[in-house]
Amino acid sequence: MSQKWTLKRQYAESRWPEVGKHSYRLCRNLYAWLSNVFLWLVTGYGEKPQRVVGVSLFIVSLWTAAYYVYDTVVLPPGVGFDNGPYGAGFAGYVILSMESFVTLVLNGPAGLTPGLHLLAQMEGFLGVFLVGVFVFTLTRSVQR
Repeated sequence: MSQKWTLKRQYAESRWPEVGKHSYRLCRNLYAWLSNVFLWLVTGYGEKPQRVVGVSLFIVSLWTAAYYVYDTVVLPPGVGFDNGPYGAGFAGYVILSMESFVTLVLNGPAGLTPGLHLLAQMEGFLGVFLVGVFVFTLTRSVQR
């Protein structure tokens, strides 16, 4: 066992003596398992770029619904958008979601409340992350 893991184990045992080394191993193995499940679901272990595209479309759809629900159900009348973003009704929410997925929405359309702006920033972060994952997966699949 490397010195790094020995020090981490000793720290865990000294910090939580009742937990012991078995629980530390369990947590480390659980983290490794969850990482592998995520890698398999999103990228097919780096072999299937179409899965990343599917996850991206799912996120855009999910955020479109979140924008719509937040604007129409959570916000009181007269706050937010009257006829959807860009005056386009439900299609405006789809446009806002796609726009915030591929770029960071700095100002956005007029009427973007702080809650909607926060949703847009979270989607932008996921979009940037998934673009990087897509490039990695595409490169790996072409390389083989």
